[in-house]
Amino acid sequence: MDTNTTTQTVDIVTSRMGDFSKRIDRINKLAGKLGVPAVTVAIQGTREELDEGGRERWIYDQLVEMRTYQIDPVAERKLQENTPEFYTEYTTVLIEGETPKLPDHRFIAKIDSEGIVYSAPDSPVDVPQSLVERRGECDHCQVRRGRIETFVVQNEVTGKLTLVGRQCLGDYLGNFGNDPHSVWKFQIELDELGNGLNESAGSFGKEAPHRVAPLDVLASTYQAIKVYGWTPASVAFNGGGIATASQVREILYCCACKPAIKLRDSVESVEVDAEYIQNALAWAQTLEGDSDYVSNLRKLSNMDSVGYKHIGFVASILSGYDKATERKLIKERERVVREQRPESNWLGEVGQRMTFKNLTLDSTKDIESNWGISYLRKFIDANGNEVVWFASDPFNGSKEWEIGQTYDLLATVKAHKDWKGRKSTQINRAKDKTDYAKVA
Repeated sequence: MDTNTTTQTVDIVTSRMGDFSKRIDRINKLAGKLGVPAVTVAIQGTREELDEGGRERWIYDQLVEMRTYQIDPVAERKLQENTPEFYTEYTTVLIEGETPKLPDHRFIAKIDSEGIVYSAPDSPVDVPQSLVERRGECDHCQVRRGRIETFVVQNEVTGKLTLVGRQCLGDYLGNFGNDPHSVWKFQIELDELGNGLNESAGSFGKEAPHRVAPLDVLASTYQAIKVYGWTPASVAFNGGGIATASQVREILYCCACKPAIKLRDSVESVEVDAEYIQNALAWAQTLEGDSDYVSNLRKLSNMDSVGYKHIGFVASILSGYDKATERKLIKERERVVREQRPESNWLGEVGQRMTFKNLTLDSTKDIESNWGISYLRKFIDANGNEVVWFASDPFNGSKEWEIGQTYDLLATVKAHKDWKGRKSTQINRAKDKTDYAKVA
């Protein structure tokens, strides 16, 4: 049987290695049914990291034991003077496993009944929106019904994407010695073996029973970020603290556990900027793009409520909105600067070799292509005229470029360009003629 080998290294809280072992046992039972080698685990070592939250949890537990349910400043100050340092031990493990290959096909994604896309590990393509909108249909049996799961399968020979219902996977893939759905389950479980085990054990359990409005999720996310900062799940997964999404889940779903009570108490006084989170939600509702992530975010933000498993998607809206807003502000500042500059005119004649004096380096950009890396340098002269220079290796790497530095260049006028209504002179074969003694 043909298989694909998967290797990953993850950090796991040592106290949760028992939970990890249970996951290994479960996935190896599935491996036995599929007829593939058992997943192997090799411990690479351990390390300790200072637990920033351990101090606060210890103080809180002591106050609870003292029956001081409301924080007593005097008692807390005395405890702080004698609080020990807390460390969390992580075990680094190397996971290796082999997943059976489907005959001439591969899984691309699973689409649930709400249109949320769950991409397969290392999926090479995003699911087109046209397929997402057809969820519940099956191209094999030609029947559309209220399916909980619809799979997107790609023919590796033709590249064609096909929608297949779960019950039709076996028929569609022909004479295959394994249940294709079990292959999908094995792939996902292998990819997620270490998920959630880089944090201390939570107590909110499995799927929570109630749903939450996206705006309420963003309000809790806002409070958590203001107190603890934004921590993406990818950073937390590699031992970088507790993910913000995990904090939001505890705030919204865990009622009586001590860490959640402490967490809610710590963010309760944060006043939510209602206008900000409403603007962020509106941004997500009209987000453009066809990637699986963008498509999922757009759908969830337009729902009246979301479930526990989708909290992470919604919580990421604030981070995405901040980045988009920052990019917009940068573009706006650049636009204002461009408009304030004097009119740019062409310099020299095409083919003329001349000295361009007092060129101030305005911006640089490295451009990668099939032929290697080219370097774009844009200059502005004393009269506001733009000069652009493309070169594979300006000055043969003999000097560092500094934005804001003024240069004199001997160069040939290659072309006169017009970019967004602004004239620029493109040069080549440039030589540095700057008198650096005067510049200094």
